[in-house]
Amino acid sequence: MRRFFYFIPGQRSKPNYERLRELGLSHAFNRQESFAYVPIESGPGKQQGALIARGSESNLCFDEDEQIWQKIGPEGCVWIGMSANADLRPRPFDLQRSDDCTEGIDVVLGDNCRWRVPIVRRMTGGTALPVVLTYDDNGEIIQSVSGKYERLYQMATRIRRAVFDEDSQVEISFAEVSGRDLLRLAGEALSVNYFVSDWELGLLKVIDTVNVRFIGDAILDAQNLREFISEIKKKEDDGRELGPGS
Repeated sequence: MRRFFYFIPGQRSKPNYERLRELGLSHAFNRQESFAYVPIESGPGKQQGALIARGSESNLCFDEDEQIWQKIGPEGCVWIGMSANADLRPRPFDLQRSDDCTEGIDVVLGDNCRWRVPIVRRMTGGTALPVVLTYDDNGEIIQSVSGKYERLYQMATRIRRAVFDEDSQVEISFAEVSGRDLLRLAGEALSVNYFVSDWELGLLKVIDTVNVRFIGDAILDAQNLREFISEIKKKEDDGRELGPGS
């Protein structure tokens, strides 16, 4: 099984899901599924701790020569690893959360694999993310993005404002957005359909300055947005050509 490995220095027992959440690893595991745990006497950084991964304990071990490791998380409190053999590194189908992906657009990343990127902000204002339906005090339906995706939706909204001026209908380049913000947005978006974050994507080295903008396009439904802007400009240009009283 192609998978990522996680090492928690100083952890003397199998962590529960709440502990994983504290460490910033909740994205990497399914709360409803068990995961593999092996105590390690000398792991990354020559430290003692817990080695964990999705799947079973079979073949789960620390091998400095055959694996690549990197510190992640707040103050490097966790290590993430994968096989040094490119053919044994996780691919999208190894990391997919379910067979039924959230609606989106396929983008080819640096591993030459297609990753499904959800449409977070439709051009019309809707979203492909799960929406919670509730009632207000007047019995009217209220729709809001499910809490677990609220941060992603807010990130996409903020970046949309940076790349598109809705008042003047003028598109602005993604160059206005920092690489860090785009990578974080990509990680949040791909975590909807896969057990990844920007940490795992960074270790895989599948995100670059070109495809991260394709991911941004998918998240913001940019192709439909561009067509909408183009149509408005065409109508404005046609109106100027005809002139008053034409």
